[in-house]
Amino acid sequence: AGGVDLPVSRESLAGAPEAIPAGTQDTRPGEAQLPAVLDVVSALTTRLDSAGIRYCQFKSNWHLEQGLRGLTDLDVLIDPNVGPRLATVLGQAGYKRFSAPPGGDYPGVEDYLAMDAATGRLVHLHLHHQLTTGEPHLKGYRFPWEESTLATRRKDASDNFYVSDPAMELLFFLTRNTLKIGLVDRLRAALGQDAIRRRLTPEFLWLRERAQPGRVVELGVSLLGEAAGPAFTAILESAPSLGGLLALRRRVMPVLRLYR
Repeated sequence: AGGVDLPVSRESLAGAPEAIPAGTQDTRPGEAQLPAVLDVVSALTTRLDSAGIRYCQFKSNWHLEQGLRGLTDLDVLIDPNVGPRLATVLGQAGYKRFSAPPGGDYPGVEDYLAMDAATGRLVHLHLHHQLTTGEPHLKGYRFPWEESTLATRRKDASDNFYVSDPAMELLFFLTRNTLKIGLVDRLRAALGQDAIRRRLTPEFLWLRERAQPGRVVELGVSLLGEAAGPAFTAILESAPSLGGLLALRRRVMPVLRLYR
């Protein structure tokens, strides 16, 4: 509580090393008895709402249920410029700040841990003050879309937790993954293995079921320019692939370079 920063891994300290798709039953002993939302998570959202601080989980909402149960991390975008009110809310809700190991921290992101008294589980909260993204282990881009994301957020009816608009989330999902394409992806594609398609398609399909494709294209054109429209349309009509994301990157890179 005194604010001592201790190193903590970026991997989920709550238990699961990877994201668990929504709707998947986790069969590990004892986890079937976990509540749908841990008390320590409910306490945080209640205090944020009472303080008038906007927030939302802005990515990976297809496994939001697991995050609310402490099975994987929560990635929460927070209202900018809220000052000491945020520190007060976090402290009263039982969240303590920890520091990532050297090289594991990113600009505009803070790590917090809280223990749920009823279950003993740890909740690992990534608190994002900015939308930083980009290459693995670098995150060399800052997308100035925080206000657009928070202004269009919506409350998940079943969990009472604010999440990003599906169209906005899908736009961010596709755009940030264009920046993660590396040499290994290209080499695998040359061997007939489209790792991009295999890795991204499950979450893409989940998001596309919830987002209006026309709205995604509209947002893409508004935030990334007219040239982005055809590339987004082509991906939304099929699924992400190395070729599709490379075509999108060529069209949006003039704008993305401004965000580096």
